[in-house]
Amino acid sequence: MQIGDIISIYDLSGTKVNYEVYLSSEIDYQDLSCTNQNTNGKREITLITCNNVKNKRRLIKATEKTNK
Repeated sequence: MQIGDIISIYDLSGTKVNYEVYLSSEIDYQDLSCTNQNTNGKREITLITCNNVKNKRRLIKATEKTNK
């Protein structure tokens, strides 16, 4: 994923919510600072993956994209 990509998530009622990626980086596997839930009131999602080869994690953060 790259900055600007859109992630679509559907809630249980079938409503689609779009999130725009604003951060894509690799972090140390012990770094848990990305799980901080202080978003200054913005709706965000955080995706974290593992890489057992390099002991790193891929971090993706995205904020809700509002339709204007």
